[in-house]
Amino acid sequence: MPAFDLPFPPSANRLWRVGRKHVYRNPAYEAWKLEADLVAGRAIRATRPIAGPFRAEIVLRNSSRRDLDNCGKGVLDWAQSQSCRNANASQR
Repeated sequence: MPAFDLPFPPSANRLWRVGRKHVYRNPAYEAWKLEADLVAGRAIRATRPIAGPFRAEIVLRNSSRRDLDNCGKGVLDWAQSQSCRNANASQR
């Protein structure tokens, strides 16, 4: 089972921003994704994509007063962008 020790993820409420005529990724989210890529890059290349149902365990080590349920989306989206999981795989 692959495991990654990533920086604390942004809230799902802060992944996207709305401009005058378009929606774009928050620059803070883009910076977090780049940092996550650097931290876990070598480990990712050594793993195979998850093709079937899977269980993700996300441990958040931060005492901030965030809504912790919102932190999982950024992590799972990042994992999918790194081909850690198949976009069609179900999750629990």
